[in-house]
Amino acid sequence: MVLKIFKYLLCFIFLMINQWISAGLTSFVEQITKTVTANIPPIKTEPEGVFCKPQKKDQDIAWIKLTEKELIEYVKDKKVLIMIHGLMGYPNNLTMLYKYLQEEVLSKQKKENHEPTFEAIICYFYNTYPAIDRISDLFATQTKTILNNSKKTYLIAHSMGGLVCRYALEQLGLGLHIKHLITVGTPHMGIPKDVFSLPMSFMPKNIHSVKDMYAGNKLTEKESQSPFLQKLNSQASEYYENAHYYTIAGNKYSNYNGLTGVAVKKLYKNLGDPSEEIDGIVSVNSAHGEVLESKSRSWKENSSQRIVLPLNHFGIIGIPKEFGGDYSMQEPLSNNISHNQIKLWIETWK
Repeated sequence: MVLKIFKYLLCFIFLMINQWISAGLTSFVEQITKTVTANIPPIKTEPEGVFCKPQKKDQDIAWIKLTEKELIEYVKDKKVLIMIHGLMGYPNNLTMLYKYLQEEVLSKQKKENHEPTFEAIICYFYNTYPAIDRISDLFATQTKTILNNSKKTYLIAHSMGGLVCRYALEQLGLGLHIKHLITVGTPHMGIPKDVFSLPMSFMPKNIHSVKDMYAGNKLTEKESQSPFLQKLNSQASEYYENAHYYTIAGNKYSNYNGLTGVAVKKLYKNLGDPSEEIDGIVSVNSAHGEVLESKSRSWKENSSQRIVLPLNHFGIIGIPKEFGGDYSMQEPLSNNISHNQIKLWIETWK
């Protein structure tokens, strides 16, 4: 009898979840989550950021925050590669990419007596909740310390981090000094508001950066971009000739595990165009935003500077399968096709 009741309860829960998702995650979700969010403390909405250096800790990597003096000492007269995480991210999200670049690029170049493309890798750790233009303003200000003390500077950014970088390059003048930017799963054309409906229902409402990435309500709506995206994308960049942009997009969201996978698949089935390729958060069309044609001549003229890979939004930057990505931490680093592509691009940089 108890087992029968349990089965009926499971069926009821499944039907309610199905109704929840099919309804477009509207008022039903909001009513349920009022109690959940009632006791969540307010989040910080002021920009905060710090550069971190990698340091071996046992068998893993720890990211150590640097003071301005320590940062200058770390990058002095070096070619520096800066990595930037995405929304609600941490430097640890980029650890697998760091390990790959250290072993497959830097170490091999040194072993073969080749001129290294870069000599130091650092990560920018920042509060991802303020408006993106405010995050970018702080990032640009702090990056000037690196520009004033290093030989060259390159950027690799995941997801929202790519928008932070682009705004700093195109709107705040960093494009005069930094030529190379790789964006991985970055929503250059925005993300449909419906995609954020589920996670945002369980979070505080004053996360300004999410609103900056809104673009319509469906995957097929490209004209309803946020004021931030309209400003970023509305005009050609004065650094058009100097900028070398590279973009990686993922088109595989079906390998998200468990209830997350069920919800994501159902969500995108209801978002309009079922043929739209997407990594689970960002569509291929957005990650390869056509707006970049007016931002980087090299990106516009060289199709080899953009690629679509069968990976989800987490796996595309190297977040392990154990945390939602595509590759296990036990696999060889060289198995990651996204990292291999990044390596190919980096090896062409002068």
